This record gives sequence, structure tokens and C-alpha cells, in this order.
Amino acid sequence: MLSSKYENRLYVNTDVKVNEAGTMVSFRASTSRKATEYDKMAKNGYVYSSWNVRMLGKAVCKDAKKIKKGDKIVVPADSFSITNGEIYDENKFSYPQLQVFAFSFYDGKKSNEQEPDDEEDGEESEIPF
Repeated sequence: MLSSKYENRLYVNTDVKVNEAGTMVSFRASTSRKATEYDKMAKNGYVYSSWNVRMLGKAVCKDAKKIKKGDKIVVPADSFSITNGEIYDENKFSYPQLQVFAFSFYDGKKSNEQEPDDEEDGEESEIPF
């Protein structure tokens, strides 16, 4: 279950798919929370949920392409919305879909951080003031 008050941790279950324009990344992910005495679907003391996730926007998708199966990501409370996705075949089928606009990796690295450049001479660059 996702919370609108706190950051939400997602475990990536599938490989990441990127559309041709590079503006949308999709994958499946799961969340869990501790069960209460009223939760009938609890397993091992936790309630698990599975989500179809879409990450939208060129800036987010640039970083989302680095996500791999098995990664854990954090989605801030103000950076997602839950919508209904639809599949049209013989019968119309609707399912919940999580749209994500910003995220960070669970290890603390922000999605918009750049990898540090290696200094060729081994010294730190000086910052002029």
C-alpha cells in the first residue's frame, strides 16, 4: 500500500521497458507493509501489493533507464499518482497504475545525481571564491 504522507519504497520485479521516444519507462514493482490484526491477506506478518509503474518525463526517464530488476527505489509522497490503466481486447479490463514523477535509489543516490568524475591528476579541483 502506498502512503501519501511518507516516502514509499518499491522493489523492482521486472526488467525496465523504455518507449521509442524515451519519455516513458514502465516496469512492475511491489511494496509491503506490516500487517495489522485486521489484515486477512497477510503473509509472514506483511501485506504485499504489486504495481504497474510508469515513470514519465524525459528527465526522470533518463535516470530511470538505470533501474534494473531487483533494485529498490524510493518515491517521495508528492511525486506519484495512482490512475487506472486499461486494456482493450474482447473485454475491457482496468487495473491500477502508479505514475511516478521523481524517485531516488534506496541506497541514497538521488535519481538526478551525476556520477563523480575521476580526477586525472588525483588532486581535488579548486573552487574559486
